Amino acid sequence: MSRQVRPTLVSLARAPEQTFLAKAKNLLSRALDVIAPGGLRADSKIRHAREEVSKALGDLTHVLKANRFGGLNGSEQLQECFKDFREACKPFTRLNDNLNRELVSQISARMSRLSVEEQSAVRESFLNSGDGNLQAVMMSITGSDFEWDLTCLRVTDPASQQRLMAAFTRLDAAANLLGQSPAAHDELTSHLIEIEQTRPALDRQVEELNRLKPVASEKAQRLTATLVSALRDLNGDLQTRQASLRAMHEANPTSLRDIYRFKAQTVDAGIRLIDQLQLQNKALPPNSKSVVLAARNALDARQGELVRASQEPQAAATPPASKLKELLRDREEERTATLLKEAFRSVGWEKAAGAVKHDLHRQHVEVLNEQGWNTIAKTITFTHEGRLQEYASTIQPGPQLLASYNGKGVCCHTTWEDRHAVNLARSELKDKNGKTLFAGFRHGVHSAYGIADATLRSEANVRRAKETLQAIIESDPQKLAAAKNGDTVTLRLASISLLTPDLQRSKLGLGGVSDKNERLMLQEQLAAWKAVSGDQTLDAIKTHNGQPIRVQVEIAPMNFGVNLGAIGPVQSVDRSGLLTGWTHVNGVNQAAVNAILGDDAQRRIDERTSVKPFGGWVGDFLKSGAAEDKKGIVRELATQIEDIWTSAAYRNGGADPYKMVARLAVLTHKLGATPVWNCKSGKDRTGELDVEAKFLTTQIQLAGKVPAPGRARAPEEKAQLMQMALNSGNHEMQRLNVGVMGFKLEGMQGVIGAQMGGADAAARHVGLSKTVKS
Repeated sequence: MSRQVRPTLVSLARAPEQTFLAKAKNLLSRALDVIAPGGLRADSKIRHAREEVSKALGDLTHVLKANRFGGLNGSEQLQECFKDFREACKPFTRLNDNLNRELVSQISARMSRLSVEEQSAVRESFLNSGDGNLQAVMMSITGSDFEWDLTCLRVTDPASQQRLMAAFTRLDAAANLLGQSPAAHDELTSHLIEIEQTRPALDRQVEELNRLKPVASEKAQRLTATLVSALRDLNGDLQTRQASLRAMHEANPTSLRDIYRFKAQTVDAGIRLIDQLQLQNKALPPNSKSVVLAARNALDARQGELVRASQEPQAAATPPASKLKELLRDREEERTATLLKEAFRSVGWEKAAGAVKHDLHRQHVEVLNEQGWNTIAKTITFTHEGRLQEYASTIQPGPQLLASYNGKGVCCHTTWEDRHAVNLARSELKDKNGKTLFAGFRHGVHSAYGIADATLRSEANVRRAKETLQAIIESDPQKLAAAKNGDTVTLRLASISLLTPDLQRSKLGLGGVSDKNERLMLQEQLAAWKAVSGDQTLDAIKTHNGQPIRVQVEIAPMNFGVNLGAIGPVQSVDRSGLLTGWTHVNGVNQAAVNAILGDDAQRRIDERTSVKPFGGWVGDFLKSGAAEDKKGIVRELATQIEDIWTSAAYRNGGADPYKMVARLAVLTHKLGATPVWNCKSGKDRTGELDVEAKFLTTQIQLAGKVPAPGRARAPEEKAQLMQMALNSGNHEMQRLNVGVMGFKLEGMQGVIGAQMGGADAAARHVGLSKTVKS
């Protein structure tokens, strides 16, 4: 099949329906003249006309569906005409089908009066140009007459014809199944059942084709081999897709199982609190001991009840909306706190009774931190232009990166943590061959806002930042080896913060340390990064001589808010950026952009035609010996970032609120530096950037170019983004942190959900996040 767009194809694809009709009637008339009263005569013009129609239809269908059969990708010209082809496809297919049927009917009637040799010559006149296999496949997809096509291929055995026809139909149906991406749990269940039933049916179809009688036509033999290969390949793709979707099905963020497990964790915190107080008050009188024991037994029984409920088979499903609301209204922490208060007061533990809420929260944090904080490894699959794509996404939490964690996590609620970075993790995306496409580090804010003392808090913040540097080095075997040999290693990282440093929360009674004042959090994180920049020694890693390693640290810190408070409707009344916090970060953001792109961004915009070279990190990369295709992608990313920055489009979320930060993260990785990103907790906004950066990486890989920022995504892209969001490991990371899965994105859920395909995808994305505190 030609990969070039023929002028005939373009004209046919763009012609109005009446033109199609005229061409079809003309071709029909000329085709009937093949059989002249005086006998059979060859007509090269007729064969050429028929060839043009068949090839036009073949190329047109190829653009739309051929990739299901491992076909060509199509030239850029074909892609440019794609919209025209889609519009033209239906009328062209219909008229061509009518032509085929009339040809079959009228010519077959005349052929019945011809000799076998003359019949064979007529059939060959319609099929002796182009690839017969592909032509038959394409015509079968569009609903042409199977019997006529197969007769032309000299497959005259009815049983063989039936098997080939069944194979065409089965192949097309399975390809459609592969491309579907249901989000609702019940629809996903049905989809998995359908895949389970389809795969053995494809195997049986292959067996049927292998039992076909030997046929005279070499073209028919090639067609059979092509179908067998396509069926086997598609079955393998369905198996891969099935495994990925099954994992997604099991990780249902709104399941009864997760609700019961979350409640059981809360009860476990209550049991731990009782046990702790009993150790501190061993001299209780017998009557008081029995009261405390009764409270513990009640909690123990409740926990057992919840654990058993979570293990029931039906617990994997999403409950009806009414049942879900009922379960969520019955807040387990309130029930547990009430039971504990009554027990504590009855035995005279008034101080403990007054601190139940605080102490229960602390114990719940311990329950979360003592979970198995193992590496989260997920497989992401989706179809792109009819072909299955497969990626591996991993998130390695801090306990898997550094031995100093002793296997214990530090969830986002550990706001008083003074030794470790909160919610630190390494995130990576690989292709199916194991090649790293994107990698970076994520964390909660380097501000220990749970510590009231400013000096102690500052010291904790610096330790968090230094531990991040340690994790980066220990995750890079080459840098680690060089550092241990006594060399000074260079770390270049971009810190992409997603906080909203708004004026309101920093002034309205919250100017001091609190869990709401993200302006102060950002200031403290910037101070921590500054403290660990330049020449540094890291005591946590020793050289072979037992000395702390030396590191030269270059950090480009920045902050781009992505929540409603930063990019929502308030923008219309806050053009200065004072309320939303943009004025607070303009300086640091400008410095970061200058460091990465060079310090003359606006001039490059004004003189774009002069191709003024980039400076900064990008300039260093473009001067290196990197491959030209890699340099081209870096230029595209840098240019888009520059445009977004100089136009201030980052302040307008639109349909793509993460357009700036995703490009910054991907660019940083492609430059060989390390992207490091965070929000307050390190799970929601941070998780969404994890998703968006990985998704942008796949788009660049598949298209060979950077997609335009801020555009509305096509349906196929939305389905791909949904798979990335739900199967990248971020839901599991959220459950480690707060006990349930789901993205809490402060007013942006609707925008993000719409970009993933609608209400079902949005509901699965949000999960149970609204039921817990960040």
